[in-house]
Amino acid sequence: MKQIKSILLGISLFLLHSCNLLDVDTVSSITGDGYWNTKGDVESYLIGIYTKLRDTSNSTLHFEDRGDAFTTGLEGGPSNLWAQNLTSQNGYGWSSYYSVIQHCNMLLKYTPGISFGVESDKNRLLAEAYCIRGYMYFCVARIWGDAPIELEPTESSNKPKLAREPAEQVLERALRCECSNQSLPGRKLYEWKRKSLKTGMLCTESRYFVMESESLEWF
Repeated sequence: MKQIKSILLGISLFLLHSCNLLDVDTVSSITGDGYWNTKGDVESYLIGIYTKLRDTSNSTLHFEDRGDAFTTGLEGGPSNLWAQNLTSQNGYGWSSYYSVIQHCNMLLKYTPGISFGVESDKNRLLAEAYCIRGYMYFCVARIWGDAPIELEPTESSNKPKLAREPAEQVLERALRCECSNQSLPGRKLYEWKRKSLKTGMLCTESRYFVMESESLEWF
């Protein structure tokens, strides 16, 4: 009996000591505090934005599937969008579009405070982020119409949710670019793309979804 009590006491002391060993201070954590410091940080972040842009844009769900461009059996089986069979349970949201917008807002917030050896390189990266964000708002307005206009990154759960703004204001934000045309490489090509985007907006405002408006490609 005494031997059993001794064993139980030893186990209790061991478990108590183990709990103390596990109770340690965190020596490291993953945050963004030490990230936005160099040109390389901005360039790598922008590459990530382009990856998310490609994933978001490489889809037919919100465009071709909603029209008559597809023939069942030739391009694949029908989706709920193609069959016009949408409910509150199977509908598709705008989270992927606003995820791209969020990352653009992060880059636009922190890049101006970073020192670049060549200032034009900084302006080019900012201009690309503005253009990507504008294109996302263009897509959001085409699909959903009225939508929130988020211009600041969400970095806290305490940030209040924004209300929807009229579709006309969303389209105006899509066309607005707070940078000079000179900031982008291939300025003439950029001007042509901007005109294509404006043409697409005019068609959208008139409720004509012209496929040629998709001539705008940022990558």
